[in-house]
Amino acid sequence: MRDRIVPVVILAVAAAAVTPAEPAAAGYGSESGFGLGLVLGEPTGISMKLFLGAGHAIQGTAAFELVYRDRFLVIVDYLWHPSTIVSTSAFDLGWHVGVGGFVGIWFDDYRCDRWSADPRRCEDWDDDGAGFGAHFPVGLDMMFRGAPIELFLEAAPGLWIFPGTDFSIFGGFGARYFF
Repeated sequence: MRDRIVPVVILAVAAAAVTPAEPAAAGYGSESGFGLGLVLGEPTGISMKLFLGAGHAIQGTAAFELVYRDRFLVIVDYLWHPSTIVSTSAFDLGWHVGVGGFVGIWFDDYRCDRWSADPRRCEDWDDDGAGFGAHFPVGLDMMFRGAPIELFLEAAPGLWIFPGTDFSIFGGFGARYFF
């Protein structure tokens, strides 16, 4: 898992270095308000976003992990949209970085070879539990000008802190409708 986090961090730093310097105060999400939608990935569920001001937002997710079946997560992140990459008459394409935390509960803990689709490689340890951790989301966001819709793609490397330490990576693709 550690070897997968390093490329994500390198990609985030590279994106920050080459992003044009259009300030977030000029744009991304400044008039959007509250959005609600779905995210597909790891985890999959309901996603919300509340813009606090130009370039600043709180993001929340309530979702199920698909790799470790029966794990439900609640995630809350602070996001910063430092600049807009592309701004056209149809959409704004921006990027974000953030910091957040997550709480997870599970009803059965499955110990699996997580990259195998073969269910025979999983063992049900039958131990219910809960845990929490921190993560650092990095992503791309596309806000349409003609419709109150945002598309997003995100990766969030992180660390389970309790009940034991372990690296994690959440991420997915989603859409939100802004009210």
